[in-house]
Amino acid sequence: MSEFQINKFVHTIVQRENLSVAYRKKIICIFKTAINTMVKENKLPPVPYVSVKMQDKKLETIPFFSLEEQKSIEKSIFQLNDFRALGILLCFYTGIRLGELCALRWENIDFESGVMLITATAMRINKQGKDAVRTALITSPPKTKNAIRAIPVPAFMLGKLQENQPDKAAQGCYIFSGTSYPIEPRTMQRIFHRILKSAEVPPRKYHAIRHTFATRALELGVDIKTLSELLGHSSVTITLNIYAHSMLEQKKIAIEKMNSLYLSHSTTSFCAVDSAVS
Repeated sequence: MSEFQINKFVHTIVQRENLSVAYRKKIICIFKTAINTMVKENKLPPVPYVSVKMQDKKLETIPFFSLEEQKSIEKSIFQLNDFRALGILLCFYTGIRLGELCALRWENIDFESGVMLITATAMRINKQGKDAVRTALITSPPKTKNAIRAIPVPAFMLGKLQENQPDKAAQGCYIFSGTSYPIEPRTMQRIFHRILKSAEVPPRKYHAIRHTFATRALELGVDIKTLSELLGHSSVTITLNIYAHSMLEQKKIAIEKMNSLYLSHSTTSFCAVDSAVS
């Protein structure tokens, strides 16, 4: 591999803006380590790499539903009269991912303690067949250990689920398919978009529900560490980076409260002076 080819590969990775900056840096780091090892073991001349610099993306507003939109969506969920739609409601109030929802079994919910255990995720993967590439729906452990987590479930949500809980013989079934196979993520996405249309809410990706949960949590004053653990992020830093915009809005609200406090003190002071003078 020539110096030109090496640096061309590095530049190709740098320009892949669909990948995060951190992931691109990781690819380049692994690639350089491999090249350096090859150079060292084969006693080749060192390869001069072109210096590259990747800029972090500008802070963007994450897509989420307003409180009014969420109310309309919840109303449409109950009007749909489809038990699977309760899965969407569960995502709104626990922040779990679509794949995690699809992989939920009845045995993952402890109704006595009110806790839901996330241990798997469902996804569709490419599977090489004899004639053509085919896909298969599988369940697997989450990508990180932090994603395996226990999440308290709101009492009203537990009640809704318990109303539809099967007998003990079916406890091993997946909740939203009612069978020994997980529900197809695309099926949940179709139900979700049907609900948005019924609620007259502009279309958004399913993941916007997760962002909405995080946004509501921050609005309610949930601390960032607790939120990070509920979301199953590998670190608090990831949560801070994703929801920096929401955090900024909360900071503005906090400072506005300080402003109101000052004004209330000032008004009281002026009134007292006026009263004393008169």
